[in-house]
Amino acid sequence: MIETYDSQIYKIDSQVSSEGKKLLASKKCASWIIGVGGINHDGSKGKSYTIKMNWSLASGKKQVFIGKKEVFYSMDRQSKLNVAWKYKGMVFTLTAYSSSFTLPQNKNKGKKQFELKVNGVSFDDLPTPHEISNPQNEHMMVPSKISPYKDPLFVACPRRSLELI
Repeated sequence: MIETYDSQIYKIDSQVSSEGKKLLASKKCASWIIGVGGINHDGSKGKSYTIKMNWSLASGKKQVFIGKKEVFYSMDRQSKLNVAWKYKGMVFTLTAYSSSFTLPQNKNKGKKQFELKVNGVSFDDLPTPHEISNPQNEHMMVPSKISPYKDPLFVACPRRSLELI
């Protein structure tokens, strides 16, 4: 069984950029910043974590970091990245496609080129610090969830000693 994280999780910021040296579109970078913990009466927040994905479309090199710690590395040329890992009691799932043209063609609207989920909740659905600090928005608190994943989602070259699921 996977332990849960009881603190509030909220979104702070996200961005996607093209950062190739010779051809901008040859390297995609996406980053998300989440906050964990409540908003204190003095306005200070809990801890924040930055999740960053670097993807070189030319070489196929893919890296995922949380802070400065590398949690995933791969050199394959697949057009989809699907990786999940556990960090400090939270379960992260990152799904990415090499381009918007490689998204699955189906009737489901709302598919994104880069999507991060924390404890099964999409980053876009996490509350903001303002929504957490406003008592009228208690219904927007993100409950802790137990990961539905029992088997690894990928076979690759995981780095460091983080628990992959």
